[in-house]
Amino acid sequence: MIRFPDPDVYNLAVMQSRIVITFNWSDFRNLVGIKEDVGVIGVGGLNWHRIDTKLTALLIKHKSSYFARRLRTLGEEEKELVQ
Repeated sequence: MIRFPDPDVYNLAVMQSRIVITFNWSDFRNLVGIKEDVGVIGVGGLNWHRIDTKLTALLIKHKSSYFARRLRTLGEEEKELVQ
């Protein structure tokens, strides 16, 4: 598996106006919001089916402004993590 440094992933997502979806969301805590990003969604502690179900529901429910410049996680309850 090819791995890229988190700042490179973040910068590419910013350039392409994409949301970052990651298991290691804590590594993005210091990156999110430093540029005009689309946001970061942290997933973890859930099986693949639950991740797919919760993520799909979240993306359908909210507009892009809900995610912009924020770190949100999927878990027992969806949370916004502020710096």
